[in-house]
Amino acid sequence: MKKMLFVVFVIFVGITYGQNTDTIKGYQKGLEFNYSGLADYSGGDHIKDHNTSTNYFNYDMRFTIIDKAHSFNFNFVNGYRFNSYLFLGGGVGLRLISFNVSILESNTSIHWSSSFELKEISLQIPLFVRFHANFTPKKVSPFASLDFGGNICVYNDYDEINRNFFGHNIFFMPALGVNISFKQMQNLYVAFIYDLSFTPKNDNYIAHINHSVGARVGFNF
Repeated sequence: MKKMLFVVFVIFVGITYGQNTDTIKGYQKGLEFNYSGLADYSGGDHIKDHNTSTNYFNYDMRFTIIDKAHSFNFNFVNGYRFNSYLFLGGGVGLRLISFNVSILESNTSIHWSSSFELKEISLQIPLFVRFHANFTPKKVSPFASLDFGGNICVYNDYDEINRNFFGHNIFFMPALGVNISFKQMQNLYVAFIYDLSFTPKNDNYIAHINHSVGARVGFNF
């Protein structure tokens, strides 16, 4: 990992200072929309000592996503463009996730179980750092970008479910796409994205990893 980060840093510095005649540089901001669908989910849930309306007893609760989750994400991105190739900045946004879960409740001591399904939503604020590199200085150029940051969960339909599936988490999001330039600092871009998010373990829940794929469209100005 350290070697990979060092190589990225060397390439970044080399391109930045090797293009000192490039006139396309300065502060740049943009707006973008991301859509992704959950491709894979790993992990499980276990809750104990749950306080019900009738009595207090130990039971197991396990959640399983039964439908593909849909994520809709608007971001505001701003930072500094060093030249026609490189951009480094950060972003903040608003993310809505809609998904279905099936829930199984059981109490092994009294041989009791119950199952039901719910439609849930989670509202999050993503905060991230972005590295973006165009492959050529041409008007139409392929590019690669990398986002690294975290999602802050601000609303849950049902706190115990959402906090575990799509609660506060860390994400890593590479993208590959095409950049179309109009003026010196204005450009439209479209990309395929891969979103890998990790929800850490806490007292009641084990760690979770979510994989999703999707698309991005944005405009810089």
